[in-house]
Amino acid sequence: MAFQRVPEAKAGKNRLHLDVAVEDVVAAAEGTLSLGGRRCGGPVRDAAGVFQVMLDPEGNEFCLVGP
Repeated sequence: MAFQRVPEAKAGKNRLHLDVAVEDVVAAAEGTLSLGGRRCGGPVRDAAGVFQVMLDPEGNEFCLVGP
């Protein structure tokens, strides 16, 4: 587990943002959708790999992070 500061303020109840390491971001996102989650935007690719921001059924953000 790692903690990092972010520059933007967060208004709302989300106090912890989880990054979940997965082998296949697309497949993990589909599984999350089937359990009631929602996508928040599209997949993002950067120098570290690919990630998808998701929302749980209560609206809390988390990321699926792949290689």
